[in-house]
Amino acid sequence: PTGATGVSGSSFNVVAKSGIYTASNFDAVMCNSSGGAFAVTTPAATLNNTIIVKKRDNSANAVTITPASGTVDGNANLLLTMDNQSYTLIADGTNWNII
Repeated sequence: PTGATGVSGSSFNVVAKSGIYTASNFDAVMCNSSGGAFAVTTPAATLNNTIIVKKRDNSANAVTITPASGTVDGNANLLLTMDNQSYTLIADGTNWNII
């Protein structure tokens, strides 16, 4: 399924994950970490690559967003620790930025 319109009219591909996943450009990753913490790796930080990652459970297990290249606003990774917490990330060609 597709969802919200992204950069240049592209649609997001909504994917549900409960374990380690490497995202593709324009993925909207709905994460359920109730079975254990896991990581979502971004695609390369190619200019205008965009992803959304959202935690969809109230467990204490974190979802870690790890960039395949570069950083995220200067950080090596991001943690999603709360139910319905999300980040939308866009790449500038070198790094990822939270928007």
